[in-house]
Amino acid sequence: MQGVQNPNVFCIAMIKNLFIDIFYSVTHQKLRTFLTGFGVAWGIFILVLLLGASGGLEKGVLQLLNGFAQNSMWVYGGYSTAEQANNKYSKAIVFTPNLLAQLKNNYPNSIEYISPDVQVAERIVYREKTVNAQIHAVLPAYFQIKILKTTEGRLLTPEDERQNAQVAVIGDQVKSQAFGNKPAIGQELQIGDSFFRVVGILKGGSIFSQADQNSVFIPFHSATSCLTIKNEFNVFGFTLQKHCSSAKAENHIKHYLGRFLGFDPNDTNALYVFNFDQQVKSFQKLFTGLNIFLWFIGICLLLSGMVGVSNIMFVIVNERTREIGIRKAVGAKRKHILVMVLTESAAITVMAGLLGYF
Repeated sequence: MQGVQNPNVFCIAMIKNLFIDIFYSVTHQKLRTFLTGFGVAWGIFILVLLLGASGGLEKGVLQLLNGFAQNSMWVYGGYSTAEQANNKYSKAIVFTPNLLAQLKNNYPNSIEYISPDVQVAERIVYREKTVNAQIHAVLPAYFQIKILKTTEGRLLTPEDERQNAQVAVIGDQVKSQAFGNKPAIGQELQIGDSFFRVVGILKGGSIFSQADQNSVFIPFHSATSCLTIKNEFNVFGFTLQKHCSSAKAENHIKHYLGRFLGFDPNDTNALYVFNFDQQVKSFQKLFTGLNIFLWFIGICLLLSGMVGVSNIMFVIVNERTREIGIRKAVGAKRKHILVMVLTESAAITVMAGLLGYF
């Protein structure tokens, strides 16, 4: 009586023979194997390259926007068309500290921080050196709206505003031009006819904060009392509470300002609002569409590579007709032949894919 062959040993032997056949086919047809796998490797390489470039671009753009606080907005006043005695004229849209206080009081559950941003070009003097710089008269809340950090010292504080302190936070470029390698913290700069003590030096960051390196930030009320800066301005920023919808808040604030200042809220020439949250969502939609397009291109390239593999496997099967016939004559079944062909094509595809990926 013949012994029954162990099924585990039989399976191991089949797998071993299968890998031997694949190795033999690949190594003895190097050029054909290379050309077969090149389409797949190239498709994987292009897909990874495109997605990597898109991801890097998206990350870079979003990092640039990190200079602004989440859910923040900036409001820019322009000119509205008004009518008086049947005559039309342009009216400048300007804001005041009282208006900002009323705005915050009317929306206490929406607005978290709010600050004007009055900008004037001034010459600042330190001893015998004179530097042209941009003066920003702001409230301490400004640094909660636009994210700026210091390399030395500190930012403006609510205590500075309450005490009407003549202090200043300067950009790194101003520090280099005015002080050189000397310490700047505690020194006094002359702005106009007044002196301001340096309490902080800004750290460089994204493109959006590069202009701040040639700027000097001083408390708003100190600026209006010591310098020739009016109590009116056409730019202010604010941040919203986390639970607030930026689109709804923007619409409400436009209508509130329109009623208070007498202009049409839909007049884009009168008021422009930079909505940070909406800008981020716009960029995210743009990159989502771009990624879908890149995936489409990559998959098309992969499909062309897969068609190439299918064609070559068809040629291989035709070339190995005699071998397949012999295998079937000695007991190989249809599924064994199919597994052999599919495994060889899968092996070529996987090796080419790994080559394209790495």
